[in-house]
Amino acid sequence: MNKGKLKKILEHLIFFFKRGGKLFQSMFFASQANTHLHHHFEELGKLVYDEIKAGRQSVVSEEMQQIITAINTAVEELEGREEELRSIKKESLS
Repeated sequence: MNKGKLKKILEHLIFFFKRGGKLFQSMFFASQANTHLHHHFEELGKLVYDEIKAGRQSVVSEEMQQIITAINTAVEELEGREEELRSIKKESLS
């Protein structure tokens, strides 16, 4: 293989690596922005849930009420599982 052809191949590889790096960087920052957005929606949802549960905010739609009911059910189930785990740990240590 001559030097000209090798140089051309290296130039193509460098070009594709640079382009791939930019693509990866762009995808990383988009993913990071999406994570931040998800986190902020989660914070807002928790704040609204806490306000409704405390009676400082009223439920504005049937859909919100269904979600709140699902959250309450999930919290109760989680608390039950946590109690079950504590009991199992306690038994295994005795």
